[in-house]
Amino acid sequence: MTYPPKISVITPSFNQGHFLEQTILSILNQDYPNLEYIIIDGGSNDQSISIIERYATRLSFWVSEPDNGQSHAINKGFQKATGDIIGWINSDDLLLPNTLNTIAKLFIDHNPAWITGDCIEINEHSVETGRYTTELPNTLYDWLNLFARGFSYSIIQPATFWTREALDNVGLLNEKWHYSFDHEFFFRLFKHYGSPLYINQPLAAFRIHSQSKTSTSAKIFMKENKAIAAHHISALSLNQQLKLRLIKLLK
Repeated sequence: MTYPPKISVITPSFNQGHFLEQTILSILNQDYPNLEYIIIDGGSNDQSISIIERYATRLSFWVSEPDNGQSHAINKGFQKATGDIIGWINSDDLLLPNTLNTIAKLFIDHNPAWITGDCIEINEHSVETGRYTTELPNTLYDWLNLFARGFSYSIIQPATFWTREALDNVGLLNEKWHYSFDHEFFFRLFKHYGSPLYINQPLAAFRIHSQSKTSTSAKIFMKENKAIAAHHISALSLNQQLKLRLIKLLK
């Protein structure tokens, strides 16, 4: 990987016109010299398309057409991406200034398969309301034990990036999952490569608002996390599998 590595950023979008321009500008205003920015819109009927068209000349690719949900839209972006480094930023989240230059240097200097950092929390008015600190698991059992309880580790999606090689090795998002697909993908990265290189600083802003999945679907997230644990339980030893089945999955 040579400097500056090409970084592909995908934004899945659907009727988030109220926040979309902020998201786009947070990426374009990085002024990163080798950026491939891709927007996959699911056929929005609000102001999203006019906003995207405003920046079309600075985009590497964009499309607006019906899709099968967020994970499908992101996968469409992954399949278009040609970067050495890849990540996605949802259409209501933000990259913090200089994030792309920061991660590019770390990928070059340390050659990790994936990188993650911390994240600030913002509200619908873009006011900081809190911080998320990354918590890394130690083992596959630790991760699946938490999934089986309905939860997941605090690896923050908008502050996480990986190499093209890593994506090719672990595969696309599993479109079976509609809520915890990011954590299931991170589990596969962890299974293949171990822990990411952790940057002890905020790289992105995660927006909590009345329509965000995080605000409206906590029970569905928990149900899906438990299903992910069951889906991946064969990655554990037989004793660990038995322990999870008896202690967690059957509760």
